[in-house]
Amino acid sequence: MKKILIIDDNGRGLDTLGSLLREHGYSTTEVVDDVREANDALWQSEKRYRDLFENAPVGIFRSTPEGEFLSVNPAMAQMLKYDSPEEMIWTVNRTNIAEVMYLDPPHRLELIESVLSHNGWQVFEERFRCKDGSTITCNFHLRAIRGDDASYELNGFIEDISERKRAEEALRESENRFRLIVETAAEGIWQVDREWKTTYLNRRMEEMFGVEPGTMLGLHICDFMDEEGRQTVGELMSRREKGIRETHDFRFVRRDGFSLDVLVSASPLYDESGKFAGSFAMVTDITDRKRAEEASKLSQFIIDKASIGIFRVSGDARILSVNEHWARVLGYTQEELCSMSFFDIDPNLTTESWLEHRKKLTAAGLNTFETVHRRKDGSIFPVEVTVNYLKYQDHEFSCSFAMDITERKQAEEQLIQKKQQLRELNSTLESRVAEEVAKNREKDIMLMQQNRQAALGEMLDHIAHQWKQPLNSISLIVQDLGESALHGELTDERIEETVSKTIALLDHMAQTIDVFRDFYRSDKEKQVFNVKDSIDQALAFVAPDFRFQCIAIELDVDPGLTAFGYPKEYAQVLLNILTNARDVFNESDMEQPRVIIRAFAEDRKAVVTITDNAGGIPETIIGKIFDLSFTTREKSGGTGIGLYISKNIIEKNMDGKLSAENTGDGALFRIEISST
Repeated sequence: MKKILIIDDNGRGLDTLGSLLREHGYSTTEVVDDVREANDALWQSEKRYRDLFENAPVGIFRSTPEGEFLSVNPAMAQMLKYDSPEEMIWTVNRTNIAEVMYLDPPHRLELIESVLSHNGWQVFEERFRCKDGSTITCNFHLRAIRGDDASYELNGFIEDISERKRAEEALRESENRFRLIVETAAEGIWQVDREWKTTYLNRRMEEMFGVEPGTMLGLHICDFMDEEGRQTVGELMSRREKGIRETHDFRFVRRDGFSLDVLVSASPLYDESGKFAGSFAMVTDITDRKRAEEASKLSQFIIDKASIGIFRVSGDARILSVNEHWARVLGYTQEELCSMSFFDIDPNLTTESWLEHRKKLTAAGLNTFETVHRRKDGSIFPVEVTVNYLKYQDHEFSCSFAMDITERKQAEEQLIQKKQQLRELNSTLESRVAEEVAKNREKDIMLMQQNRQAALGEMLDHIAHQWKQPLNSISLIVQDLGESALHGELTDERIEETVSKTIALLDHMAQTIDVFRDFYRSDKEKQVFNVKDSIDQALAFVAPDFRFQCIAIELDVDPGLTAFGYPKEYAQVLLNILTNARDVFNESDMEQPRVIIRAFAEDRKAVVTITDNAGGIPETIIGKIFDLSFTTREKSGGTGIGLYISKNIIEKNMDGKLSAENTGDGALFRIEISST
């Protein structure tokens, strides 16, 4: 029987349990029962601990900080491939834990230091070496427990996560491969949520839209559509929400405004509860294909609508294809013609002629000839056929271009008839030409006479204006002379003064005649002349009328500007334009009539512009004012030849240009001739 020595609070020692119990009022039987119950509870607790230790699915151990195992459960021994815990403890403790189990022995010291400096459990991920030299990766839980003697014991358990790590690594590699595939895919990948906002897209998708990485996230798919796309996408969105997977063409709009034609393979996405969560799409750029298709359609459209027949023919004359236009000309459908041969539509074609044609074609690569084609109704019409010999992907065929030459044949017949008529006319041509020349000469003479009469009238009118003042002055001088004689005031000096004034006035009148006569005398040859002199000559004629009608004249003329031509004819043109302006002002009620004459050099040309403020030329007649005999003043005696002759003088005689246009409040005439 065990004896228990108990020391009470007063330091007295009791050698037996009974004496102690009696002193405190307990019976031995009661204590024995309590001890038995306590032992049973302790045994049950130890049993549960031992059962947990022996059967735990994770490795459990106790060790010293120095590296000796105190205990190891079977799971840990099995993890590290030992036959039993005892074998593992014996094997490891022959050296130490660090040398046997750790791939990096010094690393264990770091772990121990970390555990000893902290309370509670610490978790590490560590790789351990097994008995056979293989390694496993574990979650390593470790704590230090301090004993009554101040020494430490290490408790820990390990969980083999090698499979999980391999799975994670495999998953990571799979994800990397998947991401590599996704990010380098030739197709765009686009994912949206139930609100149709972008949640993911790969780099190819961003490249298609021409955006920087990440800038599309959160944007609605309609942000990449034009108005037409937004109107049509609603039905596609509804179909996706109904769970329909499909592939279709669509057109988006890039950020730079250009269209993007794509092939979309879209599928709906669902959440854990099976509700619609968005859509996933593979997007292929088919812009180039669309353009090629459009180009192909356009080419076919051009071929079908071409105004000539276009055939593709096999070596045995079978029609492989024909354009819409020629099928319509022949009265067949394209399908009907493609079941026929050239022998069916060319009644002149024989086997021998076809073989001869093929021989020429293969030798030269091109053959053009005339034949006839027969319509479905049996009618025949002439055609010109040009055939090209072609080879494509080891296939030989010919491409024929047929043209209806009915009109050309008719024109040739008419030409033959015209030639015959021409031969007949040639015999009388000389007499006819002489007759027409005589008629034209007569017309020219009449026109010249009209122009001379108009010029003579203008000259007489200007002479009358120039002589009016001198004649009036002579009349006053004569009257004054008579009055002086009547009153006896006539002296030699008065007579001499009167004669001198009269002779001066008569000289002025004679000079006026010489000026006008010289003005209307034709120039014999072109010469360099001063433009301002010609302007001054023209103004000398109209100045009296302009003063009488209060027409202001503004001059902006380069005094050194020269031109090459006929100076008198040039002055006549200026006079015609100024006279027309005078007549227009005479017929209008303009309060402040004005004519502006500018003369300047431009691009090696002498340019003169004459601008008035008389309201301009009506747009309905501005294109006719230089026509022969066109005038708006027939009632006032206008002949309509002034501007016609002026245009001929400038453009035919001096290789210049005379034009007219309307300005804001009047007409502008522009004269351009060479300055040298």
